[in-house]
Amino acid sequence: MEQNALPPCRNPRWRTIAQVLAFWLGIFTLINLAGELIYNRFGVNIWWIDLQQIGSGAAAAILAPAAAALIVWSLFPRMGRWRGFVTIALTMLVLAAAAINAATFYVLLWQGALHTPVPAPFSLVVATGLGFIVCAQARPTYKKYRARRWFLSAAVTAALAMALPLAQMAFFGNSDYRRKADVAVVFGAGVYPSGKCTNALADRVTAACKLYHDGYVKTLIFSGGPGMGEVHETEGMRRLAMQLGVPQSAIALDEQGLDTQRTVNNTMAIFGQSKGIQVLVVSHFYHLPRIKMAYARAGQEVYTVPATQRELLKSLPWYMLREVAALWGYYLKPGISNP
Repeated sequence: MEQNALPPCRNPRWRTIAQVLAFWLGIFTLINLAGELIYNRFGVNIWWIDLQQIGSGAAAAILAPAAAALIVWSLFPRMGRWRGFVTIALTMLVLAAAAINAATFYVLLWQGALHTPVPAPFSLVVATGLGFIVCAQARPTYKKYRARRWFLSAAVTAALAMALPLAQMAFFGNSDYRRKADVAVVFGAGVYPSGKCTNALADRVTAACKLYHDGYVKTLIFSGGPGMGEVHETEGMRRLAMQLGVPQSAIALDEQGLDTQRTVNNTMAIFGQSKGIQVLVVSHFYHLPRIKMAYARAGQEVYTVPATQRELLKSLPWYMLREVAALWGYYLKPGISNP
């Protein structure tokens, strides 16, 4: 049989991709587990698999050996019977957890607890990728790496660095988790010198006002920095909200929200010692994964609500590309995200 006619898990090129994927999944997982020991609430394994239900200790007991097995297999794919059995069993265990995550998504979707234009969770992609890895693990290999395979590995690594944040934006960012809450935090996105909100900011304010009118929240916190002229971002947001029927008494302003992290820090101070406060956050889909991570590291659970775009933002590709770098920046600097 010709090489190109081989099924994917037996094709050498695709097997190389499976090994690279296994390697970086393992590395990413171990970094998160190690980070948990150094920084409080560092871990973002939830980016690719959610084991919160069983507790951090049990989750680490599953993920650590599975991550090690994935890394060892990626570097030394030729396995004996027992090592092969253990490696495949550990990978299958994580695959099963990802499948449960995907099933939970569909239960929430059926119950109306979330709404999304993308009727598939990222965990389904993860489960598919793990299934591909298991298929490759089950087929013994004896080929050594050649120069072109190292080049392919580097290309796949770069693609994964882009794909993980973009997948979070596409899947998680587009999922609407609105529910009854105490407050909604709205992130700034620019005000013109005239005091008019940019289209992006108008989308966010409009979405927040709808939450208020639909009875989801009683208070809106508008956070932002200086506008393009004399009108502050938060003042432009307040004016638009009042035009949309939200009373002044239901609006609070954070005028020092110069960036995402400062908005998180400032609003956490506003929440104070309130225990069990329920918080919605409103922004565009590409921004929400980073907001979720920043609040999680600050110790606050939030539920994300993506703003509906009345018209496609002209700079959307740039915003998403910039957000890829920002997400990795926040991830790699827990000291900033967790003051």
